[in-house]
Amino acid sequence: MTIKKVLGILLLVSLPSLLFALQAKPNLNEYSMLMSGGDTRTELVYVFRLVIATVLGAMIGLFHHREQGVGPLMYAAIASSSAVFGAAMLHGSLSLNNPYFMSGITGLVTGIGFIGGSIIFRNEQRLMGMITAITMWGTVAVGLSCALGMHIIAAFSALIISIFNLIPQQLQKKQLQE
Repeated sequence: MTIKKVLGILLLVSLPSLLFALQAKPNLNEYSMLMSGGDTRTELVYVFRLVIATVLGAMIGLFHHREQGVGPLMYAAIASSSAVFGAAMLHGSLSLNNPYFMSGITGLVTGIGFIGGSIIFRNEQRLMGMITAITMWGTVAVGLSCALGMHIIAAFSALIISIFNLIPQQLQKKQLQE
């Protein structure tokens, strides 16, 4: 996948948020209604956020396809499931007046940390799986950002994570050529 395609995907994903942010006078009643939940329109907003998280997670996975079997589907699943958890926690926090919103996010980050820790291996002097674990952790942040409506931050975070996953691949290609 070329950089032009990646930038096109990022623009497509972040365009609705950019348009909302550039609106002259945002309608705060509509915004608070979207955040409170309970009706079909609100659920459609959450579905839109879930789709964005899934696309960004799959994009991260495309750039991180390694031998360990963690590819685009795994990262799409991580991002979408964290977006669902984030949306549920946000909905509970706002509509049920639940003050423990951050506890749920902390649990989600801790849980993915345990999964990431299980794929790190040490072989003699080489540490393997570290980039995969860190990428999984970052993908949770992308999914949570989408769930909270921060699509621009999520898109640029996905771009940064994808670029960091390209660097080791380019270094390996150079080493093989030498």
